[in-house]
Amino acid sequence: MAVSGGFTSATFATIDNSELANVYTVAANNIGKTIAQVEARVTRCPSNQAECAAQLAYLTTAIANARNTLETARTSSAAGALARATAQKTLLDQEITKAATDLKARTAAEAAKKAKADEAAATAAHETAKAKANAIPAGTPAKAAAESDAKEKKDTKDKAAAEAKAAEKAAADAKTESDPDAAASAEALGPVTCL
Repeated sequence: MAVSGGFTSATFATIDNSELANVYTVAANNIGKTIAQVEARVTRCPSNQAECAAQLAYLTTAIANARNTLETARTSSAAGALARATAQKTLLDQEITKAATDLKARTAAEAAKKAKADEAAATAAHETAKAKANAIPAGTPAKAAAESDAKEKKDTKDKAAAEAKAAEKAAADAKTESDPDAAASAEALGPVTCL
């Protein structure tokens, strides 16, 4: 069953049935995601007949479910109305999730940028304190104080570097989460048993 989301949505919107267009869009999205997952899993184990059979069964079930939902949604019955409302809710939930993950990714990226700037400032302060300590003659009280200050600045620099690394990892994770293709790829590349 071939369903083209953009074409189908446009066709049903033209005949003023946007609710049904939403159902077709959700079905097309679900089928597209299922096909991508199946292709990714089969590509990893092309010679494993059991895995291929399992993925074919998974794909067949997903398409049958989409077909049944579409058939029900095309009716004017209460079940059809419920199917159309469910499709609208699914699209709304997807938009809300996308907006939330995009905001999280932007916030994490800004935090990573700030942490990196803090690390650079701490590194510069450490280098300055180290140079100052090296310029003072050994055995003087000023040398001990300068070395203590340089050590303190090094500790601050090390802490800032660790925080920057953690912030960069959080930003990368948030970016992956906000990218639906990356999330689908990660899900599709889950455990597969190849014999």
